[in-house]
Amino acid sequence: MKIAIPATGPDLEASVENRLGTAAYLLVIDIEEMSCEALPGPASSAGPGAGIEAVTMVTRRGAKAILAGF
Repeated sequence: MKIAIPATGPDLEASVENRLGTAAYLLVIDIEEMSCEALPGPASSAGPGAGIEAVTMVTRRGAKAILAGF
């Protein structure tokens, strides 16, 4: 299963961001293989639609769950 986590950096050592739409990176982690794919977060210019854009990005990569503070 793949999960998505908003993060401050492109690897598993990065801190978790609270907000999905404004995160610098979105990590898509395959928890069975322990592999990680880093995607650049939505542009800050995406405005109110940034969260929806982020959800679309990670679900296209196969994420079944998203872990975020907000």
